[in-house]
Amino acid sequence: MIKKPFVVLDLETTGLNPVKDQIIEIGAVKFDPNSYEVLGEYHTLVKLNEGDLPANISMLTGIRREDLESGKSEEEAVKELVDFVGNSIILGHHLPFDLSFIARYHELENDFIDTKSMAYMVNPNVSTSLKALCKRYEINNKAPHRALNDARATWLVFHELFFLLNREESEIWTEDNLQKVLNTLVIGERGLRYVPYSTEVMYKKVSHLIPFSNLA
Repeated sequence: MIKKPFVVLDLETTGLNPVKDQIIEIGAVKFDPNSYEVLGEYHTLVKLNEGDLPANISMLTGIRREDLESGKSEEEAVKELVDFVGNSIILGHHLPFDLSFIARYHELENDFIDTKSMAYMVNPNVSTSLKALCKRYEINNKAPHRALNDARATWLVFHELFFLLNREESEIWTEDNLQKVLNTLVIGERGLRYVPYSTEVMYKKVSHLIPFSNLA
């Protein structure tokens, strides 16, 4: 039994730099990790602080500038997200990216799990993008690059990866197995702009399969 709920979150942003870019969409789903029941969802679009929505971001996400005009302020949206998360375990794909934008307003200290790092642990020699993982595990993400859809897809990817990492265990869904991936990051070639507060273990990506027993 896992004691805390999970909140799977995803952000869409105007770019990759948390200093000069901003959040435009937040999607988060709270799950009971034992029953898989959805306990709640949070979704909002976010107003632009200034400037225009880059054309490449609009093309990627399908979000238009006019869609954002009725959105919340970035600060208000992050506050609501933090309230929604509470003391849950945070789950995300390339989670340090999302947390770096949130940290402009609030430094989350929750335990976390990064599914991109989990994918590196399973096999660092293949793509660990969310799109590639959904294709590999036959997960239908009907609207990629929209925050709520990506959050739901990440939850399904997490289950596939968690099973693969613990397939030799007599019981898979345990606190002990969860501890193996909790607050753990595998860093790719480009490094990280931001390391979450709760990070306890970090590994460099290597060019061969990492035996999961060595990561315990």
